[in-house]
Amino acid sequence: MREYAEYQSPGLDFVEQIPAHWKMVPFRHVFTESREVNGKTPVGPMLSVSGYRGVEVKEYDSENRRRTPEEVASYRVVRPGQLAVNTMWLNYAGLGVSDFEGHMSPAYRAYNISPSLEPRYVHHLLRSSTYVQGYTALLTGIRPNSLQMSRDDLMNFPVILPPLEEQRLIADYLDRETAEIDAFIMELDRFMSLTEERRNAARSKFFSPSHAENLLPIKRVARLAGGAGFPPAYQGITDEELPFYKVGSLKSAEEGKLTYASDSISRSTARSLGAEVLPAGSVVMAKIGAALFLRRNALLTKPGCIDNNMLGLIPASLVDGRYLQEVLLTLDLTPIANPGAVPSLNMRWFRENKIEVPSLEVQNEVLARFSELDSAARLALADAAKAKELAQERRSALISAAVTGQIDVAAQGVSTAEQLRDELEVHV
Repeated sequence: MREYAEYQSPGLDFVEQIPAHWKMVPFRHVFTESREVNGKTPVGPMLSVSGYRGVEVKEYDSENRRRTPEEVASYRVVRPGQLAVNTMWLNYAGLGVSDFEGHMSPAYRAYNISPSLEPRYVHHLLRSSTYVQGYTALLTGIRPNSLQMSRDDLMNFPVILPPLEEQRLIADYLDRETAEIDAFIMELDRFMSLTEERRNAARSKFFSPSHAENLLPIKRVARLAGGAGFPPAYQGITDEELPFYKVGSLKSAEEGKLTYASDSISRSTARSLGAEVLPAGSVVMAKIGAALFLRRNALLTKPGCIDNNMLGLIPASLVDGRYLQEVLLTLDLTPIANPGAVPSLNMRWFRENKIEVPSLEVQNEVLARFSELDSAARLALADAAKAKELAQERRSALISAAVTGQIDVAAQGVSTAEQLRDELEVHV
């Protein structure tokens, strides 16, 4: 990519150089804080600041969570074209120029933008990974998710200021390029979603009941084993014999197998906790909380223990553990869950739930046929996920390079999105 002919050092830890003809000014010179608040009549909808998108209309998962006009009387008003800042989320790009008129938490701040700045350039600059790095060095606090930048540090923070016409060129370039990259990422998302749907449809075809004479209740197919409580005093140990798995461990399962646990215990500790040692080949799954409906499960690759939010199934001799695992992934657990704020598996219903168990020979044949399709799907999903990660990294790097003058956007040729497609050879 083409660079500018001449550069200068801005004297910043997070930016090595900027074009020689660009300026740099403190934040307070080009932004003035707006003190406007709702009062008795709220202005527009409730807004939030997303680390990925910037300012957006807040979506509520329940109408009961929506605040009354009295509750939002002191909330900050944000007008289109103003900069909204969440100073406790700057290490996650918690700011952006608003396209909406609305209100936001009184803990946030709204700023008017100087006419010497193109708002779209401001949006890209202040949300760039380079600037996030700069904010992060100045954040203070105790908890990682509530580190905050002081008002003085923000007002003195350096703002890179190209000539206004160049700001517009950079904004036009980044709007176009990021839109193309975002469209590419959306294609990857659709591809992964469709691949996952086809994979689940194949699983349902191979493992859903089709012969009534082979139906058996789960309690006949496997012995069910509960988990144990895991006090903090036992956590953080990694060099004992038995891995201790928590519900979160299911997220890290590779190809349906659990190979890693962040904690371990000895057999004597397992006995003192009342934790049953499940043999290798056991199927483990969530039995409480939202993870229950995500149908996550995994095979143990070695003996281990589970916490009391999980359920273990030790296969009987008439079923292959891998076959049982796939069958369980086809079950709709909603009808056999106890309702409530925290849903849980109704164990009596689960034990009696019938699944098809053909002969071991047929099980192995079905597993072999499904495995071929499943392996191809896993490979396609892994490739698409890697391509998405690279596209997101390239998007971030492109924004930082353009807003800090590491590339001359007026001299650029082939679009980044086109380069990505050619480089990754991904066709979705």
